[in-house]
Order: sequence, then structure tokens, then C-alpha cells
Amino acid sequence: TVIVVGAGFAGLVAAEARLDVELTPLPEPEALQKLLRRAQAGCFVSNSLSVHPDFHWRVNGTDVTIA
Repeated sequence: TVIVVGAGFAGLVAAEARLDVELTPLPEPEALQKLLRRAQAGCFVSNSLSVHPDFHWRVNGTDVTIA
């Protein structure tokens, strides 16, 4: 979501990242959670924003929620 902030500049107030990935072999659930948390924490784009995106993961066709 973008709004106009001071002096007519645009600024993000909300962001979302939807990732649909295929992993072979599929890691065990605990390892998958760790991998996805590391991917989110290491995301260059996400770390460059003042508003951090909400991540939505689909892995091998299944929605995954980070615990």
C-alpha cells in the first residue's frame, strides 16, 4: 500500500510478499520452518524497507505458516 507523504513523495505503509517455491527434496517440517525464517530475515528488499512485508509462503503447492 502506498500513500503520499510530505512534499508529494510516495511512501509504503504496507507491503506483502507472496512466494511460491518448489523444494526438492522437501525438508522435514522443523528444517523447513528454519529455512523460511532465514529466508525472511535475510531478504535484501525486506531489510531495505522501513515497513517490513507480510510473507506468505506456498511450498510444493501447500500453504505454509511460519510458527
